[in-house]
Amino acid sequence: MNADPFLTIIVPVYGIREEYLRQCIESLLAQEREDFRVLLIDDGSPDRCGVICDEYAEKDSRLTVIHQENQGVSAARNNCLRVTDTEWVAFVDADDWVERDYVTALYGELNGSARDADVLLLDYTRELRNSSEVRILEMPEGEVSGENLEAVRKSTYYKLQLRGRDSAYDMVVLWNKVYSRRFLRELDVWFVPEARKGQDRLFNADVLLGARRIRYLHRSLYHYRCLEESRTNRYDPDVPALTRIELKSLRRIVRRHGLEEQTREYLRYRISTRLYACMRLYCFHENNPAPRREKLRQAARLAASKPFADAVRSVDLRLLNRQERLFVRCVRKKQFGLLYLLVRVKSIATGRRLSR
Repeated sequence: MNADPFLTIIVPVYGIREEYLRQCIESLLAQEREDFRVLLIDDGSPDRCGVICDEYAEKDSRLTVIHQENQGVSAARNNCLRVTDTEWVAFVDADDWVERDYVTALYGELNGSARDADVLLLDYTRELRNSSEVRILEMPEGEVSGENLEAVRKSTYYKLQLRGRDSAYDMVVLWNKVYSRRFLRELDVWFVPEARKGQDRLFNADVLLGARRIRYLHRSLYHYRCLEESRTNRYDPDVPALTRIELKSLRRIVRRHGLEEQTREYLRYRISTRLYACMRLYCFHENNPAPRREKLRQAARLAASKPFADAVRSVDLRLLNRQERLFVRCVRKKQFGLLYLLVRVKSIATGRRLSR
């Protein structure tokens, strides 16, 4: 192994299906280059994940396993960042996988035209059960500048819009990017441990709002596994409290970058759309044991609470798409029975699409 690796790949591990974890690790070990390392952090996983990680680490010196008591994914990533000393850092989810030339392609870019970049963006492939969808960032390869740069930064507190249209590219996740470790240290960016929802968005908001140079590599090197049972689809009665933490943290970040006034309208949008997520994952989720009437009361109480009530009342409808406008209008008119039907239909449609 090269004594001076240029890249550290951080992989938090907790409660991953064995076949997914093995596919992830084996895709990293199949890389053509040797000058990188992988940090597998077992966040107190109650299954065999830690044993599987150790099994692979015994066979390949590029892998290092860190075992810790369960602290959450943000703390796990922070612990890895503290011990990372390579020039570049990437994050891989333990149920995803990468192309065989992932590291080779990154090496060529990061030692060439992207040498002085703070962040490198990549294309990726969404893996559904029986099909795949490539997600391309529809802008010129190379330096991200002008309107494209503003769109990238704005996406951290609004949504990604390119040439006036909503983009399907997910800008706020970690795994389609590579980060300069020097830049992260200079900016003093860390994950927010108490924010168990929206961790990726908060980290990237701090990074992308503070980045001086962002570059884009037009290559699909990462495979993101879309799962019906993923954390973003599970019943979660804690989601309202966690969402409030996320929103408070996002406001703190935009203040840090001097953008409080410029983002005020967009944060109302963000709060309103997070209310929809709370209703989908808590009030109206199929696993909520409450009777239908109580679910409607839960939704009404949530909509009347801070910060949701103020945001829904004053959000600029022009910032919303058709579905979002319908949701906001129903909340304003307190039509929670109709909202229940809309959310359930949407959830069923999403489940069918993920199972394609």
